[in-house]
Amino acid sequence: MSTPAPAANDIILLYDKYGRELQVSREKWRTEVLPASLRSHWDDPDQLYGGILQALNDGFVAEVADAVARLRALEPQSARAAAAYGFVLLKDGRVDEAQQVLDGHVAAHGREATVLNNLAKVHAQRGDAAAVERTLWESLEADPNQDNSLGWFEALHRERGGSAEAIAALQRVAALPG
Repeated sequence: MSTPAPAANDIILLYDKYGRELQVSREKWRTEVLPASLRSHWDDPDQLYGGILQALNDGFVAEVADAVARLRALEPQSARAAAAYGFVLLKDGRVDEAQQVLDGHVAAHGREATVLNNLAKVHAQRGDAAAVERTLWESLEADPNQDNSLGWFEALHRERGGSAEAIAALQRVAALPG
């Protein structure tokens, strides 16, 4: 009797330098490939952040905690390090700590779109819809092209008032400088 093929969501598709498709199980990716990849960029903040972001997008939150700590050590003042750390804390259920990190960054460095977007996620976790919308707007004021904030802001308005309200929300964003 043969072993059943893994489910599609148990496989990570990769491409080698020649463009050939490779398949790796999520478990092997989580325990072998991802840690090695992150470690190979341990002293390069741009590459490390790229690896962290990809891993977070793939749902590997706990697995990037050490890499996020390393990014914060390399770039203690950066918005991307604060946002990544806040997101990991939030996904770990440490909502108060996530808010402290993100609010602290805003207090020290001003309003940065990525940090504010993650702060909106904290408010969403708490069920504070008014704070979510207000914080998303602040994120868009900081950078009207912040795609996560823009999409979320539009979706909130579409859910509340249909296409007309969504269009009005996008027009409001389009009027922002930048």
